[in-house]
Amino acid sequence: SVPCVMGLLISAFYNIVDQIFIGNSTLGYLGNAATGVSFPVICIANAFAWCVGDGAASYLSICAGRKDTDSAHKSVGTGITVTLLISIVLMLICEVAAVPLMSLFGASNQTLDLAVTYFRIVAAFFPFYLLLNVMNSMIRADGSPGFAMKAMVMGAIINIILDPIFIFLLKWGIAGAAWATAIGQVVSFAICAIYFFKPKSFRLKKSSFVPNLPILSKMINLGAATFITQISIVAVTLVCNMTLARYGALSKYGPDIPISVFSIQTKVYTIVLSIVTGIVLGGQP
Repeated sequence: SVPCVMGLLISAFYNIVDQIFIGNSTLGYLGNAATGVSFPVICIANAFAWCVGDGAASYLSICAGRKDTDSAHKSVGTGITVTLLISIVLMLICEVAAVPLMSLFGASNQTLDLAVTYFRIVAAFFPFYLLLNVMNSMIRADGSPGFAMKAMVMGAIINIILDPIFIFLLKWGIAGAAWATAIGQVVSFAICAIYFFKPKSFRLKKSSFVPNLPILSKMINLGAATFITQISIVAVTLVCNMTLARYGALSKYGPDIPISVFSIQTKVYTIVLSIVTGIVLGGQP
């Protein structure tokens, strides 16, 4: 559980680092509010990744217990292919509908452009981000939680280094924060991808990546609870953002400061969730 907790904490740290650097730049609370309204849509993407990832990881553990190596490699390949297809669809939807999505989740006239800029860059890297999350779960289930943690650590370090360079030195503003996050995710993805050339309990073939529908069905059943939990968080955040935008506009603070405050506490609270979830995922295999 320890490396699993550390890996999830580092993943949560991605969003917190962005908030720290954006909040202390000229963007201030408007920048934090802009990232806050994009966060729920990123959570929706996460819901699909974690559904497939946790489902595949659980099924992989079952296969390991049965010594069923044939189903093991098929479950991994199916999970990777399905996640790639889902991520491409989500990426295209988000790129096309970025403006209405950000408006729906509480972006004001002051933060809409910032939110759309940040969101479009992050959404463009959804294939890497979703595959990273799925592969990380599979690596943990394969008995290598330390490797999974190291992959996340390297991405987080890259993000921390690039954030001040892009935001303050190059003056890219909120786009700089998005690029730093995206590049960090690509690095973590690349490290995870290397693992699959020499995993412990399975060997991937070309046929592994042809989706196996019966195995996919079992994986989705195993990961459905994670999906529902994540979507429920999105629903709560959506209601909160819409409420804060509506009633904040009637107060002396305006709509953006309340959303910024809510965004900051939401990101910090992921630390608590990461610890609990990491303990559970460590025991699950």
